[in-house]
Formats: sequence, C-alpha cells, structure tokens
Amino acid sequence: MGYLSHNATAEEARTTAGMGLAEWGRFLAITREEGRAIAEAHPTWSWADVPAREKANVHARVNAQLLEEGAPQVGEDIIRWRMAISVRAFLNLKSIYSFFLSL
Repeated sequence: MGYLSHNATAEEARTTAGMGLAEWGRFLAITREEGRAIAEAHPTWSWADVPAREKANVHARVNAQLLEEGAPQVGEDIIRWRMAISVRAFLNLKSIYSFFLSL
C-alpha cells in the first residue's frame, strides 16, 4: 500500500486503500456521516481545524466500522484525503442552503 497525495483522485484513493467498489461505497458513507457530524458541531471548521485527538477518534471509529464490515482498514493518508472532502462538502452545502434561505 502506497502513500496518498492530498490531490489524488478518488480512484487513486480507492486503489491505495485496497478496496473494491462495494467496500469503497461503505467507506464513503461512513466518512460522509463523520463529516456531517463535524460540520454540524463546528460550522466554521475545515478538516485542518479539527484537533489531533478528534482526528484520531474519527480514524478509530471509521476503522472500527470497516473492520466490523470486513473491509480493509485505512491509514491516516486516506482519512486525511477523504475527511477534508467530506467536511468541505457539508460546509459548502450549508452555505448554499443559507444563501437560498436568504432570498
């Protein structure tokens, strides 16, 4: 397993993680929920703003869920790549939603 660049494609991330399509789909769903929880609790934070202890907790929860489902666990590089996207997506969605509410 190699190291994942922060600007990697989803396919590069999936390959680096050693996951099939079904496993990758579950990984995306699990991290989507983690990203939503962070964005709701801390609406101004990006993944970079999340304290190291909470990042470690997210990583542990994601890997525990993957293990329970029989999927490969992921390294910090995969978590960093995915959670940056996940948190940003929810913050962008919230921003768009707020814009339309203000119309």
